[in-house]
Amino acid sequence: MPVSNVWIDTGGSRYRVDHLLPDRWLVFEGDGSLKYDDRLDAGRVVAEQREREWRLRESGLEVVRYGWDLARHDRRRLAARFAAAIARCPVRTESVPWTRAGLLV
Repeated sequence: MPVSNVWIDTGGSRYRVDHLLPDRWLVFEGDGSLKYDDRLDAGRVVAEQREREWRLRESGLEVVRYGWDLARHDRRRLAARFAAAIARCPVRTESVPWTRAGLLV
């Protein structure tokens, strides 16, 4: 079962992820266009997002992105995307350490 809106420490930075399957080291990130639309600093936002994703991947996590349109209008396709990612990421003996509200789990 995924946990949502949890923090992961990548050894220098902490990031909140939308959904995490800790035993599979798998992150699902919902992308919305609001953080890009009509912003003068959209380039900086995109660069920070790329750096964040790189750090998560360097920590051993797989990151799967999905957009609002897919989540709202094509749930079967989204479910298939999630299922394929889950199939690629076998259960590991050690779960990803994550926190919620400052508590280590």
